[in-house]
Amino acid sequence: MEYGDRLLFEIDNASVYHGEKIGIVGSNGAGKTTLMEIMSKRIIPTQGKVMINPSFSYIPQLDEYHHTETSAVMKQKWDVPDCPISGGEITRLKIAEAFSDEADILLCDEPTCNLDQDGIVQLENAFKSFKGTLVLISHDRKLLDEVCDTIWEIEDEKLSVFKGNYSDYMIQKEYILKQKQESYEKYMVEKDKLHRAILERNKKANSMKKTPKRMGNSEARLHKMEVRQRAGKIEQAATHLKSRLDKLETVDKPKSKTVIRMSADNHTGFVSRNAVTIENLNVCFGENVVLSNVSLLIEKSSKVALTGNNGSGKTTLMNCIYENRKEILIAPGAKISYFRQNYSNLSDDNCILDEVLENSRVPEYMARIILARLGIRTEEVYKKIGVLSGGERSRVSLALILCEENPIMLLDEPTNYLDIQALEALEEMLIDYKGTLLFVSHDRYFREKIATRTLIVNNGMVIDEERLDSKSSSASNDTKLLLEMEKAKLISRLTFPEKGDIPEDIEKRYMEVIRLLEELK
Repeated sequence: MEYGDRLLFEIDNASVYHGEKIGIVGSNGAGKTTLMEIMSKRIIPTQGKVMINPSFSYIPQLDEYHHTETSAVMKQKWDVPDCPISGGEITRLKIAEAFSDEADILLCDEPTCNLDQDGIVQLENAFKSFKGTLVLISHDRKLLDEVCDTIWEIEDEKLSVFKGNYSDYMIQKEYILKQKQESYEKYMVEKDKLHRAILERNKKANSMKKTPKRMGNSEARLHKMEVRQRAGKIEQAATHLKSRLDKLETVDKPKSKTVIRMSADNHTGFVSRNAVTIENLNVCFGENVVLSNVSLLIEKSSKVALTGNNGSGKTTLMNCIYENRKEILIAPGAKISYFRQNYSNLSDDNCILDEVLENSRVPEYMARIILARLGIRTEEVYKKIGVLSGGERSRVSLALILCEENPIMLLDEPTNYLDIQALEALEEMLIDYKGTLLFVSHDRYFREKIATRTLIVNNGMVIDEERLDSKSSSASNDTKLLLEMEKAKLISRLTFPEKGDIPEDIEKRYMEVIRLLEELK
């Protein structure tokens, strides 16, 4: 596939087998969506052909068009309203459409986009139960781990196939990188060895050509003849070595990512043990209670994940902390950086680099590295903010926050619009971050890798995840939240049974949970 003079990718041959579940990975712009558009016959490749079973459904990432054949049952299963408006509702509608078709093949481009935690789990179970063939583009590494048995990687204009899930793919990639590094080092040693041998022989040949002083004409002539013969042999050996050097197969240096170390100097700018203290916080929008009597402590240098369904109040809580509501105490001297989903902190007239450097506490070279790791490279740093796409604005805003290096960071869905490489770069920077971090993310892999503590926001309450494991049977708010979460999981398992599930037992437990919830009311 080519766009103008640019080769996007070149695939000699690739096959998808019945029942296979393939995950497609690669950096932004590598051609993942284009490949799926070609597979679905929506666009025609520059050269070559695609053959696909006509019984397939396609869940596009950006196309919001939907037809009317979606079954009412399927809409109900996926909780699709009559007039879907939000991103999550539209994504659920597209999923419901695809499963209504009962196709043999599902082609899915970022199907978890805008889904909340329950929606992601429901989709994961649906993919696991699906008996047909699945081709999936996703940055959700947990989903790729749980669902896929093959990974396709688009890199350097080529398609590579790896057997296994995402974790297996990463192990194989690490092994390949190690092999490439060893081959490169071996090549450099041999190249250096031949260079030195050639130089030594040339030097020896040149030194032999000098005639010693105090030597008669006859002796000098004999000496020159003898030296010429010996020097010729040495020069011949040097020529042979040069030929070996020219024929030495070139091994390119493997690409290595730049390690970013965030400075610790600005992360300990306050002495309080707690970075944020919240006491009896209540937030209502009209009659809608969003947060009810929330009290919690966020310790200095902790990394806290906020999770919960869409509309549960996660962003509201972040806003309250940033606005420093009267119920909230921020540690004296602690400055806060806030990454918002709407990127309202950017100035359209600035170029990317100037915008990031404006309040940066890191030198320019480090800011450029951070931008590059987030996918904004070379001359792109001079683009005006006003012409950027939503994804580009998101990454610039994130780079800006990281370069501020304030002792408290609030990140609301920072993983949106990031490819896996950028996600991994962000993870490395946040793991290295010495300050206090509070973040919202539906990316389970990301949360598990970063968070030292997880808070669940539900029904106006904010509760530690660890407390949900409590065996207490008292009729408390904690118990109610636990039962509500179990109810959601049981509904998902009734809709899409897991391996080994006994439907009668699950339905029995579901009715028991309903009864317990009624008693708590």
